[in-house]
Amino acid sequence: MTFELNENDLRGYDDNKQLIGRISFTIINDNRTIVVEHTWVDDNHRHQGIAKSLTEYLINQVIENKQTILPLCPYTKFYFSDHPTLSELIYTPKQK
Repeated sequence: MTFELNENDLRGYDDNKQLIGRISFTIINDNRTIVVEHTWVDDNHRHQGIAKSLTEYLINQVIENKQTILPLCPYTKFYFSDHPTLSELIYTPKQK
């Protein structure tokens, strides 16, 4: 799979350059937080680890850019609950 990171989404393509998965997000907090809104995988490519690969690629970008993630997407929430060692990447608003 090849990845294409854009301003508001991450796309995954197969070897034929067909879109097979996508994570849509918004960047907030002065470019410090990625709000993951939705993960989509083409019906013909489900249960093949596409969502996981997209999520891990995005997480690596977040780590590299010293950002945080606010997971609103059910899949992304599940991923973080299944990987508690990554909890420091989750954005939590500061209390006043």
